[in-house]
Amino acid sequence: MPGAGGQLKKVYQQLIGGVASAEAASGTGDAIQMIKELVGKLTSTTDLGAMTGSATGSLGEQLKQIQDLLDKAVGTTDTAAMTGSASGSLAERLQYLSDNIPKGVRRLQGSGYLVIPAAAAGVTPSWGGSAWTNGSYVQVIASTAEAEYLLGIMLNFGDFSGPAWEAEFDIATGGAGSETVISTHPLQRRDVSSASGKAGSVAMVAMFPYPIAVATSTRIAIRVRMSASMATEGVKLIYCKQADLVAL
Repeated sequence: MPGAGGQLKKVYQQLIGGVASAEAASGTGDAIQMIKELVGKLTSTTDLGAMTGSATGSLGEQLKQIQDLLDKAVGTTDTAAMTGSASGSLAERLQYLSDNIPKGVRRLQGSGYLVIPAAAAGVTPSWGGSAWTNGSYVQVIASTAEAEYLLGIMLNFGDFSGPAWEAEFDIATGGAGSETVISTHPLQRRDVSSASGKAGSVAMVAMFPYPIAVATSTRIAIRVRMSASMATEGVKLIYCKQADLVAL
């Protein structure tokens, strides 16, 4: 039974119709070189980069045609060295998603859940003077110490008894007078009759469905618009350090 070199020589002869060298004819030549020559014959060339694509040409030309079509569709077929972009080519957008979508379930480590203002009374956003009119911004923190994820809000409704009440809280970043809203969260209280004998106040904690990213050294402020005048006291934001949110 012929060895591997002899079998390769036989295949080489059948595909090419001859031999390229005495070494190949003897079956003792460089197997790697023979394989390269075979691939070259099958595809017209082993260098697809220098080839003109064709839908009906050799195997190599057809492969080049597929590569060219992929280049047009995604911008490049080399995604390994690509920088993701939310507005670039299809491939760049896919890379952007891969870079920015959290991989799997996350857990908190380090400091865990934190609040701002910390070790201090919460802030009191003001009533806008009429239904659904924005009140003035009140500062929650002058500058974040690190990159954070906002996770929830806590506040005190003031008088517990009274009619139904609804509100929308705008969380914003930026300097005083030039705040930009980064998220809005609705809260409401249902009708509680004063005849029930229940009085006093009630605190509410509402966790956000998704974390809100805030960069380091960022001022955070909050304002409220309400369906009716109501004390909204002790407002704090619940957050975690971005570096503390890690994969399981």
